[in-house]
Amino acid sequence: MNNVVIKGRLAAEPEMETTNTGKKVCRFQVAVHRRFQKEDADFFQVVAWEKKGDFIHNHFHKGQEILIRGVMQSSHYEQDGIRRVQWKLVAEDIEFCGPRMEQKPLESSSPQTTEEPNNNIAQEEILKNNLDSLYEPMESDDFPF
Repeated sequence: MNNVVIKGRLAAEPEMETTNTGKKVCRFQVAVHRRFQKEDADFFQVVAWEKKGDFIHNHFHKGQEILIRGVMQSSHYEQDGIRRVQWKLVAEDIEFCGPRMEQKPLESSSPQTTEEPNNNIAQEEILKNNLDSLYEPMESDDFPF
């Protein structure tokens, strides 16, 4: 079984890219403190594809806490005659955790407007709709039983 859950903080701003085939991928790094050695941390390379990647890129930023469930994947390559292995976590589920932080502004060509603090309900509804769109409903024919 390949199932990994991590909770940590983004070590840098998420970077969005488009592959040669036109798929969007968001790459970022998560720092996870070791349980009994708070001064030490492990850094996980994480990728999120398509809608999940868009969601992370638009709603998370450096220093923010994040909870991720996904699968570990390895890739092999050779550098200077030495065979190397690179591991990355492919995000399947993403959750906010920790205190609410300011969102980074979405990129647009229109001028940015300052929102009133009373718009929290509207912002929560937008985030809920974005989260709901990450999961596509399955048809009964898709179930193996």
